[in-house]
Amino acid sequence: MNATSYEVVLYKIRDRGEARPKRYNCRWRVAPNPKAFSRSYVTKSQAKAFNGDLQAAMNRGEAFDLVKGLPLSMLRAEEARTEPTWLDLATSYALFAWGRNRGNSRSGTASMLIDITVAFLPEMPAQRRNQVRLALRHWAFKKTDAEPDADTAALLAWIQDRCPKISAAVEPARLRSVLDRLTLKLDGKPASAATFAKRKVILHAALEYAITEELLTHNPLDASTLRWETPKKLKVVKVVKPQQIGNTQQVEHLLTAVSYVGAGQGPRFVAFFACMYHAMMRPEEVVALQRDQCELPEQGWGRLVLEAAEPDVGADWTDSGERHERQELKHRGVGETRPVPIPPRLVGLLREHIRRFGVGADGKLFRTLNGNPIQSSTYRHVLLAARDLAYGPVERGSLRLRKAYDLRHSGIVLRLYAGIPPKQVAMWAGHSVQVLHQKYDNVLEGYDAHWHQKIDAALNSEPA
Repeated sequence: MNATSYEVVLYKIRDRGEARPKRYNCRWRVAPNPKAFSRSYVTKSQAKAFNGDLQAAMNRGEAFDLVKGLPLSMLRAEEARTEPTWLDLATSYALFAWGRNRGNSRSGTASMLIDITVAFLPEMPAQRRNQVRLALRHWAFKKTDAEPDADTAALLAWIQDRCPKISAAVEPARLRSVLDRLTLKLDGKPASAATFAKRKVILHAALEYAITEELLTHNPLDASTLRWETPKKLKVVKVVKPQQIGNTQQVEHLLTAVSYVGAGQGPRFVAFFACMYHAMMRPEEVVALQRDQCELPEQGWGRLVLEAAEPDVGADWTDSGERHERQELKHRGVGETRPVPIPPRLVGLLREHIRRFGVGADGKLFRTLNGNPIQSSTYRHVLLAARDLAYGPVERGSLRLRKAYDLRHSGIVLRLYAGIPPKQVAMWAGHSVQVLHQKYDNVLEGYDAHWHQKIDAALNSEPA
């Protein structure tokens, strides 16, 4: 808090002439500050009203701030009017994070900020809420030089007026209410543990940013006065479920089905999905795979030297304006590579793919029928269509190989069950040993016989 004084001298209003837009000038001095403070107004009545407020504060014996020159009551009122709202903070944080993140993180951050901002707003009809979410996504939390139309600008002003000031937003009761709402989906049903965790991470990060901007002195989510605990059902346990995993026979059956999807689309994706299983690649790494990264001998094992990933994040969130954004490998620095040995089966599939479809002008192996980069919606469609062909009604409704990432999971688990040291598997897969144990320490369906044989061998080798 600044120093204050009760010694105030109020001068007469000065008329500075018609040449000045704000011709009526109020002046006062707060001792021991030798310099007078001043404010100017367009009309004399406005100046009189301001001088009257100063005089009233002096008559009440109110202290004046030595830095701003105002009585404390007026200073508090002005600060309340100029204090940023949650929307101001969230918008500023989104732009701060934009310059430090890639496109997929930018989009994800915006999505979480939308959820949090809506949680700070009063309840509203579903149609209005959808309008609010669209306005926030396209205009508040995205870097753009364009100007919104009049209706959108009015809606953003409506949101701003209803967002709490920062000081009110971080009150324990308000934060508890917001956290409660973040545990729910838009339809009021419980959100997943992963979704809630992402929302809370971004809320915490935005409040940390507020500290660096000197809007807060501490993070209220960490304060003991918050008294809010994450419900047990929302505590994240990052494991791959055994039901997601496919063994080699099941994967091969699915790859065969992929080849029958569409008139000419499916065959282009057989090697694409095989890379996820046999090389444990992420989908965005397969999209970025180029011919010069592939060692494909006629016989025996080959090798892929992965250099980059190209996630499909949407043109709105990339610096280039393209849907895909080329970036370094996950958990790797710029220019770092990840060599992965690949079995003869994948070598053969890649050689056949290149023979049949060639290589793009940019060296990439995988393109659509029209020669365009493969979008995430396309490979998801192909995979689901292949499952419809490969599975009966019961298995079709199961979790097995439902997502492209499940092929990667299955490839990782295969190597663990083959007895490859976890450290080596983690290096090939591109993450830490800790993550490997957290996600994959479970039982793979279809491998019980393998373990039974090992136990039988151990029992038979015991001395009599």
